[in-house]
Amino acid sequence: MPRTAAAPPARKVPLRKLLRAASVARGVQFGWALQLSLLTPYVQELGILHAFASLVWLCGPLSGLLVQPLVGHLSDRIAPAASPLGRRRPFIAAWPATANDAALHIATSRRCCCMLAFSYCIFFLQFV
Repeated sequence: MPRTAAAPPARKVPLRKLLRAASVARGVQFGWALQLSLLTPYVQELGILHAFASLVWLCGPLSGLLVQPLVGHLSDRIAPAASPLGRRRPFIAAWPATANDAALHIATSRRCCCMLAFSYCIFFLQFV
């Protein structure tokens, strides 16, 4: 009968490390709670009908479905393998900045659209 190797004893995880991991999860949950409670009223304030608000909810999963494989492919092809940061870390570091920029654009979209429409009206009225 063959002998099987005994499993190594489980390491005890320090409480400080568990609290750090739990604080990250808590931050993610706060973010989801804010999004779930505020997104639909906010997009309705922007003029999207309640019936189409569910399409706004689909944007996140659909963009993840399309963007994540594309970013993985690009990071494998574009980033140099000998980079001290590795192939994926520059892309992972750039993503929060891009998401933050997109969130700021969403927050100011009504004001920006009004200014853009006003500037187009001024531009076209010059030629009338």
